[in-house]
Amino acid sequence: MSTIRATLAALTMAGTMAVAAPTYADGGYGIGMYFADADGKVTPTLFSEPNGTMDLASCRARLEYLTKKFYRMVRNNMHEFDGMKLVKSECAKVDNFDFGSN
Repeated sequence: MSTIRATLAALTMAGTMAVAAPTYADGGYGIGMYFADADGKVTPTLFSEPNGTMDLASCRARLEYLTKKFYRMVRNNMHEFDGMKLVKSECAKVDNFDFGSN
């Protein structure tokens, strides 16, 4: 009897995960980072995989790590951001990221 319950529980969990997966399975997310200059003007920048294939779940799970990684890269290599402060980072959809916000 307990084997049947365990099997049913496993099937129920697998079915639940399969239903929830399409919400997170869509690709096309990157890390949107917003830098503010001394005057308060915000410059949005998007960092993503070459084909924009990162899904939302991966992005959310790796947001803190990727924000730190890209921030170090910006400080070391992208001098147009010298003197700017990172004010926000988020998971952003690649195909409709607003590069002109704020």
